[in-house]
Amino acid sequence: ICTGAVPSPVPTQQVVEGVSEYERTHVPVPAPVVQPAEVAIVNIPVLASVTPVPQQLMQVLLPVPGELVATPSYKWTFDDGTSLSGPGLAYDGTDPRTDPAHYVSHNYSAAQLTASVTLTVTWNATFTAAGQTITIPPLVMPSITTTFSVHEARSVLVSS
Repeated sequence: ICTGAVPSPVPTQQVVEGVSEYERTHVPVPAPVVQPAEVAIVNIPVLASVTPVPQQLMQVLLPVPGELVATPSYKWTFDDGTSLSGPGLAYDGTDPRTDPAHYVSHNYSAAQLTASVTLTVTWNATFTAAGQTITIPPLVMPSITTTFSVHEARSVLVSS
């Protein structure tokens, strides 16, 4: 007898794998921005940011119908091992030296031919169907690394 009831989303491996695959193919991948883009200066903060992606609400039909809710988190890892979190902000005129919490920023104390920052986006999700909610294992997107050089600025005194 077919009652038209929606099957219960028992957190089987098949349901978790199916919903995880749907999530992997449907969540946006933000593009990192590093300021300055190509050449940083010793003791002047490098700013890292992405356009924040809002929480994603997705209707899933297979393996069982339901709603997937995915929320991104952002981790920035600089080449010296420093890690910071959050989407960051593009430069908006606020001095990062006087308000270091305003941006995701990092200072280099010495010149480097090649410096880098790596963005890792992790999506944490839940799937709800037939009144049951299950937590989907975190989806860690492939990391994106941006490279630049760090130069030392020297001042020169001139007479007028």
